[in-house]
Amino acid sequence: MLLGIGAAWFLAAWGVFIKDMTQIVPLFVQMLLFLSPVFYPASAVPGFLRPVYALNPLGAVIEATRAAILVQPISWFAWGAALLFGAIAAFLGHSFFRHSRDEFADAL
Repeated sequence: MLLGIGAAWFLAAWGVFIKDMTQIVPLFVQMLLFLSPVFYPASAVPGFLRPVYALNPLGAVIEATRAAILVQPISWFAWGAALLFGAIAAFLGHSFFRHSRDEFADAL
């Protein structure tokens, strides 16, 4: 949720200045859907791609949810890292929005 809020603040501020956000955002959302373990387990990712794949903050949340539903142990380290990343994204998104909101009236 924190990652989503941070991304929303970034996109809201950028949407004022960049008018083509309606074409850009769906592309990134679709890429994020297919790069996250929604339709496949993380174990299906080839070994040489796992270090890069571990950088996806949604991967830990989706895998923890899948493990909880299937009554398997949850990786608390990955969950904590995703929470920390989400908190940083929310803080930076809020800071960017507050910094750029003075220029919204001029851009609109």
